[in-house]
Amino acid sequence: MLSAKMKIPFFQWSKPIRYRTMTLRHGKSSPFRRRAWAFFLFLASSAMTAAATPSPTLTGYWKNFALALDLKQTDEWSGLAISRLRLNLNWSPADWLSFSLAEDVYAVIQDPRLASILRPGGLNPEAASGYRLTAWNTRLIPTGGEAAGNFELSHNPDRCFALIKLTFADVTAGRQPVSWGSSRVVSPTDVIVPFSFSELDKEERFGVDALRIRIPIGALGELDGGLVAGKNLRPENSAFFVRGKVNVLKTDLSLIALEFRRHLLLGFDLSRSLGQAGGWLEGAYVVNNPYKSAAVKDDSNYFRLSAGLDGQLFSGVYTFAEYHYSSAGAARPEDYPLLPAKNAFRDGAVYLLGRHYGTVGATFQLSPLLSGVAMILHNFSDGSWCFGPQIEYNIREDVYLAAGAFLFTGQPRSEFELYPNLFFTSFRFYF
Repeated sequence: MLSAKMKIPFFQWSKPIRYRTMTLRHGKSSPFRRRAWAFFLFLASSAMTAAATPSPTLTGYWKNFALALDLKQTDEWSGLAISRLRLNLNWSPADWLSFSLAEDVYAVIQDPRLASILRPGGLNPEAASGYRLTAWNTRLIPTGGEAAGNFELSHNPDRCFALIKLTFADVTAGRQPVSWGSSRVVSPTDVIVPFSFSELDKEERFGVDALRIRIPIGALGELDGGLVAGKNLRPENSAFFVRGKVNVLKTDLSLIALEFRRHLLLGFDLSRSLGQAGGWLEGAYVVNNPYKSAAVKDDSNYFRLSAGLDGQLFSGVYTFAEYHYSSAGAARPEDYPLLPAKNAFRDGAVYLLGRHYGTVGATFQLSPLLSGVAMILHNFSDGSWCFGPQIEYNIREDVYLAAGAFLFTGQPRSEFELYPNLFFTSFRFYF
């Protein structure tokens, strides 16, 4: 059995299972009924909009994931199945104006022993709630604040924004993806809603509520700034950023200043071609609590850096290597239990516990319809390892079948020894 006090960084914790039968009385509106009506109205309005305009596009996908987990601490196995349906509606009534809407619906069947563990962030609609104006309850079943059991139905209103193209700038307002950085595995400047290295579904970033203005500077540069709104638009929940990008000596250079949750990030990102390869160098220095708020207990600053190379090794094989350093991590495994209380891990999207990491990966095109991916991540601080093989088959156009694993090993008390081994299959259909 899993203890509610166990710390498994790959997952987030929730309350244990509790089941209750839901009844709907005539004349009363249950939370489930209200959410169901809201979702129905979203679909109906999308359909009417599509019918009333000459150029809307409705696309989407249906994904299924089956996961088996080796819970090494208890020598037990467990599992869950996740089905995800996404609808995207895009409409451009004029050359200077476009709208985007997207809705996700997640259905989960899981071992009741996993009721206290939330699924990985890429398959968890609650992962994006930190930078949204209202903290909606995304769960449809069970309702009323009940703990998740062996079945759960959730939704995620993930996109709702307008893009206005002015003569001097592009303005995007509403729920949208916001991210930066050129690193492949860990991006020091990407702290809004980043994916971890072991996410199963990285196809699209979760949407956050933001106002963003991009002003082009020359052919390859831009000035980018905006607001990412947190709950109730309070400064301790929100982020403000200014970012500039230029091309100098055939090198893309980005500089960013970001205030997030009362912390200040100053970062840079360099990327360029190096012969037949590509290279990147990305770093960020975070000043914790620059305003000396009494509510913030941890005011230790930290620095993170990622550097890497990628390129085509030979026909059909693409490879990359990346080094990551984080001063927010601990030099000794004995100090790992102290890290979750630090602001870097609470607010700064830091999740790796050590300081020095190395990653190598490769993508193989085995045939026109069959491809493979392999990744190795090593924690130099404690000697633990992660292996991530995956294979994918293109059954037919827009239909894919994949299988893979994330295997973790290390000495007792090392970082990756804390992670459960994960085996998965996925089926994806796009329309």
